[in-house]
Amino acid sequence: MPQGNRGHIGIKKETTWGERAAGVNDIFLPFVSETLTASIEEVLSAIQRGERDEPKSYHGQKDFGGDVVIEVHPKSFGHILRSAINIPDPTGEFASSKITVIANCETVWEHSDTGIITSLDPAEKRKGGNSCKIQVSAGVGALPTVLASRVFADSLLTTSHYKFWIRCSIALAADDVKFRVSDAEFGAEGTAEDTVTIPEMPVPYKWYEFTIAKGDVSDLGTAISCALVQFVDKGEMTLWIDDVRIVETGAPAATEAREHVFTPIKTHAQEFDDDCPLRPYTLEVFKDDGAGVTAFEFMGSVVNKLSLAFSTTDKILKATCGILAKDLDKITHTELGLEATNPFMWDDAKIFIANKDAA
Repeated sequence: MPQGNRGHIGIKKETTWGERAAGVNDIFLPFVSETLTASIEEVLSAIQRGERDEPKSYHGQKDFGGDVVIEVHPKSFGHILRSAINIPDPTGEFASSKITVIANCETVWEHSDTGIITSLDPAEKRKGGNSCKIQVSAGVGALPTVLASRVFADSLLTTSHYKFWIRCSIALAADDVKFRVSDAEFGAEGTAEDTVTIPEMPVPYKWYEFTIAKGDVSDLGTAISCALVQFVDKGEMTLWIDDVRIVETGAPAATEAREHVFTPIKTHAQEFDDDCPLRPYTLEVFKDDGAGVTAFEFMGSVVNKLSLAFSTTDKILKATCGILAKDLDKITHTELGLEATNPFMWDDAKIFIANKDAA
């Protein structure tokens, strides 16, 4: 079937490769075209049986697959990335959440203790051109001590979480270092402040991205600084912090898309999972030609190849998904229910060159 305007493709996550999981489809793909086909090799017997007949025929290798071209919508496309790349980690915020950067760490953070040195680090960073590096000497100040702070101006009255990247040269337990926002300069305890625990960081020199629930922000209508505060003397250490954000959580609808970071599979253990090297789905392909209600069901389907394309003449982002499947069956089709979110348009795109800003 060359066009998808009278058909649908429903997808369902599998927990065991090649076996459809119970329940209705997770989502429907708003597809443009599909060329999924079944190819079964015919193997002919070479023996002579002394009879005047055709050689005996056997089923050989079975191949199921082809290309599916879809318009890229945020909800359904997450499933494609999950199969083609990996399971996202950590789970992102709801797409309707408002995320505001309060410290991009492209400017050196302030400090007031002579035993502390702050600088920008262009080599160890998570976003942009730099992170903020905080070198701490042993026995710095009376505890708790503000290690470094950064000025900003925003209301936190609707904030639900703080979100940032952090790294340390030594292992840290929860509560060793905390994150603070304050209505006073330099992260000091003002008339209103919120100090929250940073979870443990057991692996030295590893970047951690934390999303931490806010405390009491009812009086932080005008916050002017954020800071890292040391509560336990850890001796000499170096901290890095990057991309500090405040989050206003969106409506947690069950079907709402989330913002994800997909990290490609890199290790042998990741690449060769117990059941399948990629994350499998069952695809229900219904070709509505008006002749019946039967749909084709491709089980054990994975996205083997993925390409994205858009242009000034084809202004809706499209994805070509190369599908491989384990088996094929026929079922009664389910009712179509496409997602309501808009597709990505050409003017939504941002192009990054090296570490420069988007064009």
